[in-house]
Amino acid sequence: MSFSIIIPAYNESKSISKVLDMLTHLTTNKVEIIVVDDCSTDNTVEIVRSFPNVRLLQHRHNQGCIKAIGTGIKAASYDVVVSFDADGQHPVESLQQIVDPILQNKADVVLGVRGSLPRLGERIIAVFSGVTDATTGFRAMKKELVHLFEDDLAYGGMFIIKAKRIGARIIEVPITVHDRIAGYSVHSNYNILKKSLKFALWSFIGVK
Repeated sequence: MSFSIIIPAYNESKSISKVLDMLTHLTTNKVEIIVVDDCSTDNTVEIVRSFPNVRLLQHRHNQGCIKAIGTGIKAASYDVVVSFDADGQHPVESLQQIVDPILQNKADVVLGVRGSLPRLGERIIAVFSGVTDATTGFRAMKKELVHLFEDDLAYGGMFIIKAKRIGARIIEVPITVHDRIAGYSVHSNYNILKKSLKFALWSFIGVK
């Protein structure tokens, strides 16, 4: 009953220590924690290195959150992986709820669904992907589905549609999102809206 936690990080030095501290105290030696640093310019890397039981992977160039998660999934030791944000918004206590449906072979993808979506672009992506919260950063999936996750311009929306096309079982689990420990999101409202419109067109014309 093991799984890997993938944490994409870009300039999260003010929050990642608390997040890793919570995860390492809650999880057991059957849970692997991987941080993928997306070319941070602060001391995120040094902080992660201070946790001996956490694997650190580093991008040589900034590639974005989706690419960072993909890098972590490919390197994961276990067949079930969980993406988890470095900013402290995701509830550590909900980890078991997110992974159990996959570990019990009841699902292939589990989405940690937020109570509301703060951005119009996220709501557009949710509508066209057919789930409540396609852009959640707190999701579990089988590692074998990583090829569906790569090059996703819609922060997870394209992954959902591709997963549905191959018959993947998708379950949604409500979660309570906390305030960021520090800092701000690197995803601007404008960029998310622009990508959501491209995604809507992509899904409408039925690109394979």
